[in-house]
Amino acid sequence: MARSPNILLICTDSLRTDALGFMGNPHAISPHANQLAREGVWFEQAHTVSPVCMPARCSLITGVYPPVHECLENGMGRRQDLETFVEKLNASGYTTIMAGKQHFGACPRFDRIIHPEASELSRLSMDGKFPTDRSFANTSQIIPDAVVVQQTIDAMREHQKRQSPFFAFCSLEAPHVPLIPPSRWMDKMMDFPLPDLNLSPGEESKLPHHQKKLLGLNANEGVENDDLKENPEYWIEAAGRSYDARFATAINAWRRRYYAFAAYADELLGRLLNALDELNLTQDTVVVFTSDHGQQYFDHGFNDKHCWYDESWRIPLIIRHPQVLPAGKREQFANWTDLTATILGIAGIKSENVQGYDLYTPLITGEPNPRSCVAATLFQSCALATREWKIEYYVEEHTGRLFDRVSDPKEQKNQWDSPQHQPIKQHLLLSLLRWQGELISVEKARQNLTAQAPDKGKDTVLVANRVAAAVQNWKGIDPDNHLHAMISTLNLNPIPRN
Repeated sequence: MARSPNILLICTDSLRTDALGFMGNPHAISPHANQLAREGVWFEQAHTVSPVCMPARCSLITGVYPPVHECLENGMGRRQDLETFVEKLNASGYTTIMAGKQHFGACPRFDRIIHPEASELSRLSMDGKFPTDRSFANTSQIIPDAVVVQQTIDAMREHQKRQSPFFAFCSLEAPHVPLIPPSRWMDKMMDFPLPDLNLSPGEESKLPHHQKKLLGLNANEGVENDDLKENPEYWIEAAGRSYDARFATAINAWRRRYYAFAAYADELLGRLLNALDELNLTQDTVVVFTSDHGQQYFDHGFNDKHCWYDESWRIPLIIRHPQVLPAGKREQFANWTDLTATILGIAGIKSENVQGYDLYTPLITGEPNPRSCVAATLFQSCALATREWKIEYYVEEHTGRLFDRVSDPKEQKNQWDSPQHQPIKQHLLLSLLRWQGELISVEKARQNLTAQAPDKGKDTVLVANRVAAAVQNWKGIDPDNHLHAMISTLNLNPIPRN
């Protein structure tokens, strides 16, 4: 029996799709990601399950959506009684390695955890190590991601001669703040043509109240003076910053720093890919490259994530397995629970609890991509994207937004109240709310069916037999299967476009 392949999961943080050449920006500096896309399968419509760090990362670890693992926002803990994919890989003989940023609460039991402390980074600085990986702002400061990448490479080298496969999760913080690229990338970005901003004046003021609350918009209005706004670092994310054309120079300097750090993240990706070649591991290793979410950087008028715009919700996703998966193939939809199912699928593990599709196996067998739309949650809101439509729903306000992704790809025309669009809105909304209503932990529901009867010493059914039979047949992917069935009927009733 052939050994399962190694798996190297490389995850960036806050990587926008327009920082990548293969995703459409001809000016983007991303040679290694472009190479990986040419050699693997990439998903044009990959989305995160929640456009914010912790909920997304908790979904990756558990394979279920945020309402199920219960981490709805940064700083909220996830349920600890849900099995993670790490335990499944460990039980199947994989050596598991976690390197870098976690941000998913309590860490599962990886065989090895790499997370350099400040004291180690200081020692490496004093020893003169990583001389080209110093922050442009402070040359005595090593960029931690460089150490994480090197120690991931060292761990793969140490494992090279073992009979068991490895799973290595190399989690980079770049290009998330603090934006600390090396000077050489800051220099290269001086002539980089920034992407045009996608905004119309004052559009952030029209956002739903729930969205404004998450973004903290207007929180500092009238408090801070204009002198502060001349500093590019004033325009940091998660501080309620709305675009102000008077300070375009400072804002663009901040954006330029972001793209410099994104280019540096691509350089680190190249180090990992080169190491696989040097260690003769490339043929036996499935590489998965992605990001937990994107970032606005003032598209639509603000700098944050916590929203359903494509700049934050869409993410890059590439899967490469040389001579096994087709090279240069472009697929459409995927989401982050699919990542969990795909990792398990690569390892030959099946799980009925995971709320995602295995994207790897259909690529081998030649079957079509099982996913044709995505749904996701963000605190007390949810959203659904199909090839043609995007709908957002805000529970608190009982309102939402609707965008035509074909005729309005920049999401500037909200069609929620358009009489012409009411039939499509109702169909999409019903599909989305049914999906959300079905989200449940299949794993825990089955465990709750029976309990030990102390007086009889045997399991006793606690619910009616007909209900128990139904629960036993539940699968984690049921909500998405039902969603796809409802969305498939949209093509039967097209509406005219403006």
